[in-house]
Amino acid sequence: MNYYSFIENITGHRLIESNEKWMVKINNKELVNIRERYHENTVNKFITYLSKIQNSRSKVNSENYSDCLSLPKAYDYPTSLTYEHCPLMHGILHRDAVIFGGDGSDAFNINEQINDNAKRINRLKFYLLYSHKIILPDPMFYLCQYFSLETGPYIKKGKYQLAAFFNFLYEIRELVKSNVILFYPQYEHSGVGFHSKLFGNEHYENWLENRAEMLDIHAINPKFDSTTAPYLFSYAQEPITQLFFFCSRYKASIYFDSPRHEILVKEYLKYAASSYNTNSFKDCVFLPTMNAEFCQA
Repeated sequence: MNYYSFIENITGHRLIESNEKWMVKINNKELVNIRERYHENTVNKFITYLSKIQNSRSKVNSENYSDCLSLPKAYDYPTSLTYEHCPLMHGILHRDAVIFGGDGSDAFNINEQINDNAKRINRLKFYLLYSHKIILPDPMFYLCQYFSLETGPYIKKGKYQLAAFFNFLYEIRELVKSNVILFYPQYEHSGVGFHSKLFGNEHYENWLENRAEMLDIHAINPKFDSTTAPYLFSYAQEPITQLFFFCSRYKASIYFDSPRHEILVKEYLKYAASSYNTNSFKDCVFLPTMNAEFCQA
């Protein structure tokens, strides 16, 4: 099932060019059902299987890393050919992600022209000039988060946001159906209902403390000093590890749209080669992607 069919399946509606009318008519109970059907096929299944893996071993390490990569997915991801370039736009790391609903609930908001997707389409054209495919952040987790049986202003706002997203999805439907544009569910780094700090790494934090004076903090921001370096590098570690994990999980290409990411990644790779590396899941999560393609967008 591709992502387009998945959305039509959980909503029980065929998407059309303008989806505002039927979205406005949906009652709160049906909105909650859409959210729960989405969660059941993404969040719940992933966490259930991940818990089984973690409970069956003392730790998730390189030996069972493949189990994490092969956990069930809500919708299909066709295997990429070896020559294909398929960047994954991480919801937190990449600047363009915000207009596609990356890591937040403000995308497709009611203040926009609801059918004006020109900026999104132009950015997709830019990426597809040099990519065979692209994986976007799936905004459904965030767009549905305020739906409840209670009445309130966020319900109406959520309806219009969801309609705007469906309008966008309909506009790019042929590319989605042909698996040129794919999506990955962002619940894996949302922190809501997910395993706390799954991708965090306390060993890396300790390692950074010992290297504070050697961290190239000025290359990231000239206003920062060495005392803030460990915090910044540590904060970046989790989303970078998530990116590597998702690129392995969805067989995508790694790319960055900011030069500072390369500095942060290189420091993390120095850690990987050090004696601090414990070979745990949080340390080895990036190992299978070391030969992946890095590029500047």
